[in-house]
Amino acid sequence: MNQIILGTVFYCSADGEASSSTPQLNFQPPDGVDLSKSFAQLSLPGQFCLQPGEEPSPSSSGTPPAPSSDGCGLQNLRVVVRAESGVAARTQFGPLQGEPILERDVPEDFHMKDLWQVFAEDGRRLYVSTVNPEKSNWVRYLRPAPSRKQRNVAAVVKDDLLYFVTTRDLRKGEEVLYWIDDPDLMWTKKRAEKKSIPT
Repeated sequence: MNQIILGTVFYCSADGEASSSTPQLNFQPPDGVDLSKSFAQLSLPGQFCLQPGEEPSPSSSGTPPAPSSDGCGLQNLRVVVRAESGVAARTQFGPLQGEPILERDVPEDFHMKDLWQVFAEDGRRLYVSTVNPEKSNWVRYLRPAPSRKQRNVAAVVKDDLLYFVTTRDLRKGEEVLYWIDDPDLMWTKKRAEKKSIPT
């Protein structure tokens, strides 16, 4: 009779004598799964890839934004999502995944690049934090376009979830950039500054 308790296997002989040993685990992940990557990285659809982006520019206060690691060596402010192959216009992807957060619980020093505001269909404002790469998906790496004209994906709310739809065909190697038609222009401006994209 064998029992497993906290990773130790206890072997019991017929006469009741117990001995223990630490088992040698030889776990192999499924082919193609890199367990050193975060959920955010693993959730990336096959038609996209993560690549280093240009150095972030200083914010309006003159201080460069603080780099933050996603736990796997990627610096969020310098990572961009690019099309790995051509992507057709009107392709939908998402929804954004993250942790719901109340507006009153958002600290003053919270990095806006990790906070998403979703305008629900009934007019409510919902907030989603993507600060934790294990509890958010690859959408956390998308950056806003410098202007509405330069976007190639549009944000769409469906059942209070944020999806993105390509507004035109994407070429291989093109960065995926969103634009949200936000009635709160200060929110868009502040978010763009935190994401290090000039407005």
